[in-house]
Formats: sequence, structure tokens, C-alpha cells
Amino acid sequence: MIGDDARRALGRPERILCVCTHNRTRSVLIAALLRHHLQQRTRLGEFEPLVADVGLGVAGMLVTDGVAAALAAYGLLIDPATYASRSLTDRIAEEADLIVVADVTNVIGVSTRSRDLFRRTFTLPEFVARAAAVGARGDADLGTWLRRVGDGRRAGEYLHQEIAQIPDPTGLGQDAIVRCAAEIDLLCRRMAELWE
Repeated sequence: MIGDDARRALGRPERILCVCTHNRTRSVLIAALLRHHLQQRTRLGEFEPLVADVGLGVAGMLVTDGVAAALAAYGLLIDPATYASRSLTDRIAEEADLIVVADVTNVIGVSTRSRDLFRRTFTLPEFVARAAAVGARGDADLGTWLRRVGDGRRAGEYLHQEIAQIPDPTGLGQDAIVRCAAEIDLLCRRMAELWE
């Protein structure tokens, strides 16, 4: 992760990576809704973060029709016939300034790739709660703010704590996907407010 001054000098936007197991449901919802809410925040301007989504599984799986329908209710359109999953690579992970994931197993899956990744990988609900506790970013350097948000987290202790997460609605019907999208929408709206 590079500092804010270097990022601006290089013209490199901040990068948020959204991860779930297969990149067919939760990470797609998180990325689309987070991107939408960040775009609504006018203060971000030219430094609006890039938001991408990947999975820990194999690439090439199509997003579910249920996710496309759930996003359409928010005015966000994706084509389930062409929106194929991407797999997390070491390069993609290393380029991310922040990695928000769906559940605890995703934190573990990402963090085992590199010792450095744990400190910038959070479940989405965990990140929003921690960011709310330390306060909105304001004019703080991204790295400084993220360190404050993650202060006190330890990988070893993390496995034994109750960490808020987003359960996988895949295979549970459209109502479950709609409820999942609604939860993610609220979290992404709050995250965009705190990011500003």
C-alpha cells in the first residue's frame, strides 16, 4: 500500500477489493453497492476509489440471476450471462489498499497469502463497526486511518472472537439474496459516509 501523497503524484486511485468465496453473490453485491454509494459522495471527486471484486475459488463462474435481480432493484444493472467470476491472485491482493470480505473464512483465505494482508483485510460489517468507532476518515491519510481502524486486531486472537460477517445466501432462494443485498446496502452506505 502506498501513501496518499505518492498515490496522488502517480495519479493512482485508492483501491478497495471485495472478496467472497466464489465471486458470484456477496462480493458482487458488495462491490456494486459500495461503488454506487461512493459515487454518491461528491467530496471524493477525482480520488474516488476503484472498487473491484474477486473470489477465492475458480474463475469463470457466472454470477447468479438472483444477484442481478437484487441489484436491479437498486438501479444497478449487470448481465448474468457475461459477468464471470475472477480469482484472487497475489498481485491483485497486494495492489489493494483495503480488502473487505464477506465472512471470517474469507479473511483467513486472503490473509494466508501474505503476512501483511491481515492488517488490511476485514469482514465488511467488522470494518464498518471499527471505522464508526474511530470516526470518519476526514482529511486523514488512508494508511493512518486504516491503522486506527485495525488497531488491536491480532490474527491469532481473531480466530477465537465473534466477528460480524455476511452469511452466504446462495441456494437459499431469492428472498435470502434480497435480504443479503439489503444488509450489504446499509453497510456500504455507512462505509461510504465514513470513507469521506
